[in-house]
Amino acid sequence: MTNKTKRVIIIINSIIISLMVGGGAIAKIIKVEKVLDDFTKLGVNAYIQILGVVEIFFLILLFYPKTMKIGFYLLCCYFGGAIATQLSHHGMFLLPAVPLFFIWLNVFLRDKYFFKSPSGQVAHS
Repeated sequence: MTNKTKRVIIIINSIIISLMVGGGAIAKIIKVEKVLDDFTKLGVNAYIQILGVVEIFFLILLFYPKTMKIGFYLLCCYFGGAIATQLSHHGMFLLPAVPLFFIWLNVFLRDKYFFKSPSGQVAHS
């Protein structure tokens, strides 16, 4: 894959993440009725605007190169919690899993060494 092709894929992937995560965050902040209903069913409607602001903050951290790692970790934790919440309420766990997939892909494409151990060896458990 050429650098230009890789760069285009990263940009497209970043736009997808921005639309999914950023759009969801804005919907939470302005309390879109459907989103508010969904979060009421999950029992976290009191925190909906805070969650939206947190998503935007984590997204900014992800896209700023110097804070990409912490943004990645925080978004993984956030969406991991969202997956657990969805599963515990018999919801659609794919709703938070899909953005998480694109986040992992984005970080992998931006820094291929991110998922390797410091010694350069693949970590074994």
